[in-house]
This record gives sequence, C-alpha cells and structure tokens, in this order.
Amino acid sequence: MALCFPNAKIVALDAGVEGKDNMQGIELTNHIANEEGFNTIVEYGFSPQNTKEIVEKHFGNEKIDFVFIDGLHTNEQLLKDFYGVLDFCHKETLFLYHDVINWKMEKAFMEIKDYLTNYNSMLLYRTTSGMGVSMPKSISSDIQNVFLSFTENQQYVDILKKSLTTKAKIRGFIGRFLPKFIKENIKRMLG
Repeated sequence: MALCFPNAKIVALDAGVEGKDNMQGIELTNHIANEEGFNTIVEYGFSPQNTKEIVEKHFGNEKIDFVFIDGLHTNEQLLKDFYGVLDFCHKETLFLYHDVINWKMEKAFMEIKDYLTNYNSMLLYRTTSGMGVSMPKSISSDIQNVFLSFTENQQYVDILKKSLTTKAKIRGFIGRFLPKFIKENIKRMLG
C-alpha cells in the first residue's frame, strides 16, 4: 500500500496470532517502513477491541479514506471488523475485503452491501481470493472501472454455482452409494 500510495498515512492493525514469528514480522515491517521513509506503521492489537485507540492515536479526529479488512476469516468477524471501523470513516471511504469468496463470507458481505445503500458493493471473482469491494457511488468512473474489471457477469456466476452444486450432489450420492454397493457385491460374490 505504501508503494502504491506514497503520500498516504497507512496504519495496519495486526493481532500477531499467525505463528511464532508474527511479532518479529510486525517489528520488521515497521523497521523497513521507517528505513524507506514510508508513513506506515503496523500496530499490535485486535479488531474491533483496539480499533478506536489505534485510529485515534494515528488519525485523531481525521476520517479514514480507505479500509482494507483482512482479519479472521469468518462471517461474524468480517462484520465485527466492518462495524468496528465505521465511526472513523466518512461517506466517501472505500472498503476492500480480502478472501470473501474463498472463505465463504458472502453472507457477511451481503449484509454490508445492504447496509451501505449509497455504495456499489461487488464481489471480485477475478481476484485470486475472491475479494469484495464497497465503493461510494460518487467515486470516479476511472476507479470504478478498475474494480469492474475484476467482476463477473452475475448470470455466469449463477450458472457456475448451479453447476458446482449439482456436481457436489452427484459426488455426495456416489460417495455414499458406491462403497455400499461395492461391499454388498463383493460379499455376494464371495458368499
């Protein structure tokens, strides 16, 4: 983010729970950011419990322009992270959510979409993890077009989901039926 937006103030909140070296990763990131002159810092903490103190520490009363949520990959936590940062955002804040499709967080994403009535929220099927975005309807068409290039026609998505559901049902049936069928036939042949 610091390389993409060199004039931005970037504050990341990291819970430090992803392995024994996570805390060293936070320290290393801060060291590199400092050495390279980036206005970037990673703070140790949990969302939403520590969101207020960290945002106020770094932004004061200033509102946040961009929120990237990449936390614990559950529907419940995505909602906690989203609602936990809202007080620090303005009507033009852009939200980006990581891993929505791959971690099956569409339910939470749809709740956020319904909540943000003055936003265009869409799933980005053409990203590697199936990200989601909520951008103000007033955002420039140039920015909208960037995100639109990662979306997919809903008709194609529906066809794919139906196909995958049908295949899963067939596999489930075969997975339950075939072993029993083979076992019974082997018994009959030997018996």
